[in-house]
Amino acid sequence: MSILTWLVILEIILAIVMVGSFVFFFFAACSIYTNLTTGIPWAKIRRENIDKIFKEIKLPKNSLLYDLGAGDGRVILAAEKLGLKARGFELSLYPYLRAWFKIFIGQRRAQIKRQDFFKENLDQADAVFMFLTGRALLKLSQKLKHELKPGAIIISHGFALPGWQSDKTILTKPSLTYVYKVN
Repeated sequence: MSILTWLVILEIILAIVMVGSFVFFFFAACSIYTNLTTGIPWAKIRRENIDKIFKEIKLPKNSLLYDLGAGDGRVILAAEKLGLKARGFELSLYPYLRAWFKIFIGQRRAQIKRQDFFKENLDQADAVFMFLTGRALLKLSQKLKHELKPGAIIISHGFALPGWQSDKTILTKPSLTYVYKVN
């Protein structure tokens, strides 16, 4: 091969690396911004934990489950497989796009919205799932008391809901999952 061919190949590789770097830094900046403004980091929940949680809480088919901070959609997709109606809310762009893509490609009925769940009315939910921390849980505690209907189930993975007494604790790894029933 000539030097000119090698230079063209090198130029193409450099362009690919530059575009890849731009995309990476764009999504990283979006995630950092969302984490800083909401105080909610994106963390994945293990699939085996999702299976164990749904096996233990036994929600009736066609129950409406909201996942607050749905991440890449793994909870809403698992819920849909069990016959539940599932809606997720996610602000961080990268996990939202991953969830949207999984739903679109898989032609699934689950729904994902790029929306702040604090601005969503939760009164239709039969169950609410969350993997949140600190001040988000504290703020959400009051919202759940005011908006959820009696009998609704709250599933909080990893962290207890401040001011609530759990009805059940599920031994998930590496942390516990707390289940509450709205009176």
